[in-house]
Amino acid sequence: MTFHHRPSLPASDVIMPDGLLQKVADHTVGIATHRASLKQHGQHLKRGILLCGRPGTGKTHTVRHLLSQSEG
Repeated sequence: MTFHHRPSLPASDVIMPDGLLQKVADHTVGIATHRASLKQHGQHLKRGILLCGRPGTGKTHTVRHLLSQSEG
């Protein structure tokens, strides 16, 4: 098994409209803060987002930031 280095990227390097990056982070990474309650109610923790757009619109920066915010 090979583990790749996960590059970190601060939120200040991601250019998005105000509040949008926080909404995306809450939906993907932030869901773990409610892990116990969701599992108790039979909800899964897997979340995903679809990023689409032309090259240079910030998709990779967004993913790198989200990965740097997640544990494990």
